[in-house]
Amino acid sequence: MDEPTLKDHSPDFYYTFTLYVLDISKTVCQLLRQPLSFLLCLWLLAWLVGQISITMRAAFSAFCFLPGLSGTPLCLPDPRVIRVQEPFAPPKWTNFPTLMAIQANTMAQLLDENSSSSALALHIKKAQMATSDLATLVRYSDLKSRDELAAHLEEFGREADRTSNSLTILSSKVFGAVDSILKVNEYTLKSIEDARLNPGYPMVRYLTPWSTTKSPSVIESFETSMQYLAQIIRHLVIEFEINLRQLHKLERKLAVLHEMIAREGIAIDSARSELLGQLWTFLGGNRRRLSAYESNLRLLVNLNEYRKQALAHVVSALQKLRQMGGDVEDLRQRVSEPELVGGLIPVQVHISSVQSSVERLKKSLVQAHVREEAVVKNALLE
Repeated sequence: MDEPTLKDHSPDFYYTFTLYVLDISKTVCQLLRQPLSFLLCLWLLAWLVGQISITMRAAFSAFCFLPGLSGTPLCLPDPRVIRVQEPFAPPKWTNFPTLMAIQANTMAQLLDENSSSSALALHIKKAQMATSDLATLVRYSDLKSRDELAAHLEEFGREADRTSNSLTILSSKVFGAVDSILKVNEYTLKSIEDARLNPGYPMVRYLTPWSTTKSPSVIESFETSMQYLAQIIRHLVIEFEINLRQLHKLERKLAVLHEMIAREGIAIDSARSELLGQLWTFLGGNRRRLSAYESNLRLLVNLNEYRKQALAHVVSALQKLRQMGGDVEDLRQRVSEPELVGGLIPVQVHISSVQSSVERLKKSLVQAHVREEAVVKNALLE
């Protein structure tokens, strides 16, 4: 075939080749239609689950302080949310041994002191019931301002009841916070081990940007742990400050009662330490033979002492939490700076420090529960 003939037939060749390629592509698309539809369905389902999980975390966050719920997946930290809330410089290196030491030391001390919180709440609750009996005695007494004084006693009793409930909730939140930290540490430990063994697949992470199931690096795990610990500290500080205000409010109510009783001309202690007990004695409640009234006298005499003990517990815990928050912030600043030469910490050391912290917190948590049960049992028998 000569050259002019080839030129004449070349358009037909290209046209035929194009049809051939299109036919192959059509066949391939038809064969892949069902698999691609299935994969697209899975991708959309995974996206919906990821969005729903964010909503569920927000809805259940208010209940995460409960010991039974604090370790559930919905209460574990979401790294995406934490990074949005924490506009700090990311760490350039990790120091799990220091972070775990700060965490374990402070939380162990809080657990040691937390056992007394439930007992104090119970004592104040019992004293509140005794205050109701005292208000009844005042209302039927010969005091000039008996109605006004009885009303203030009832208000004081309601304030004591709120204080008791607040201390009980505080105790539960401390246990819940430690339980959450334990779960996060276990999650961190698994993440570090997974990051060391499985580097991950970038293409999978690109196709599922919402996924949190990928194994984070050691630095990412360290950043998440540090930020979540700071978040727990902030929440606990708020709860302790609420209790602190409640205890000061109870003291102010007691001061008002002191002034009212003084106006009645009743001989009372200027320090107000046994104010309600002395009022009970003046009205004759302690002369009754019933053991319940003797118990009421003891509760009323010691009520202010219970308040002082609770106040000391709350102030001490607040100081520890604020110091812990300062230590975490100091560590955050140090790890955000370039690492010193020779300062590299082996991954195995990080793993060992997290394991040690988990074991120590578990032991402290069990011991705190045992102490709390014993203290509450003794308080009930008094």
